[in-house]
Amino acid sequence: MIPASEERPIKILDLACGLGPARVPTAKRYAGREVHYVGVDEERPRGREVLKWTARFSRIPPERRARFTEEFRPAYLDFHSPERLKEALQRVVGGEKFDEIHLHALPAAESAAHDRGPETLKVIAALLKKGGRFYHMFEGSSPLLDLVPKTFGRDAARTSEDLRRIREAAAGAGLVVDRFGGRSAATGYKWAGAGMRGSAERAGDAYELLAKDYSDFGASHFIIFRKPAR
Repeated sequence: MIPASEERPIKILDLACGLGPARVPTAKRYAGREVHYVGVDEERPRGREVLKWTARFSRIPPERRARFTEEFRPAYLDFHSPERLKEALQRVVGGEKFDEIHLHALPAAESAAHDRGPETLKVIAALLKKGGRFYHMFEGSSPLLDLVPKTFGRDAARTSEDLRRIREAAAGAGLVVDRFGGRSAATGYKWAGAGMRGSAERAGDAYELLAKDYSDFGASHFIIFRKPAR
């Protein structure tokens, strides 16, 4: 999260935004602050599902939510091609930098490691401001990783190895891993390890809120990346 002492607007980029569920927990976390939200997807969603999420947003009391401005920018985002993704993002956001980036609940036809995933992660990381965070939730596998994380919490040694490799990919993109979490049948959502770096505002709060709001999608893993301030 961005320090409350800062008065500038918070800029949020939601990639493959779909219905924009990230707006709800974001509005709660930044109560009283000015937030400019930019959603990017192939086309703007329509229909009953949009009304459901809009209603959820409107039910947040005004005094407990951010002063939100929203913008939708249409673009096809190919997360399996770093080159095409970079071109598409250049067209829709140009040289803008963001305090937060979200990429959530991408449906995976099959779980697979993506050899060029770390290159795609680097493309997205370039849009973050220093000190900014990138929130990524996924089911099974991620187009940003060259590994398929194992079922979370089943094997502590394998979870530690997954985290080590994710940290390697993050370092190559100029990022660090603040948090790595997931869902297991036995314990529900939880974090891996202890002593992981986070902000005084508990970056993990976003995880619990997002996990709840995305529960219909059944995401298995969640990562919070951060771009160091220096």
